[in-house]
Amino acid sequence: MFTRKSNIHPDLLASDMAATVPVSELETLDRVATTITVPAGKQIVRKDGFGRECFVVIDGEFLVERDDAKIVVGPGSVIGELALLTLQPRTASVTATTDASVYVLTRAEFATILDVCPNLAGFVHAGAARRAA
Repeated sequence: MFTRKSNIHPDLLASDMAATVPVSELETLDRVATTITVPAGKQIVRKDGFGRECFVVIDGEFLVERDDAKIVVGPGSVIGELALLTLQPRTASVTATTDASVYVLTRAEFATILDVCPNLAGFVHAGAARRAA
């Protein structure tokens, strides 16, 4: 019997996202999205900017700065999805605090992922609802 090896990064597989999203959906995300590396200190989202894409952290950490809070997020975190879901300006600035890798999803790719990956869509919507409240 043959088994297929997953290409999903171990840090992502150990994340809260992977606890609720099956590997098959993470593999779909891996196929649809573009993977980029982000050097420490690089800003990937600017508050009040227009949201053209969102990001899923594969490894590394990012500082998310809102008017009311600063938090550090890591593997399995979704960044920038609120702007895509609400068609409103970005609500935070996000900067890499370590070298990192992320999946980048355009608006169309994000919509596709939400359509074909129900568990991932639930994870994204639940996180967005917590932050929007």
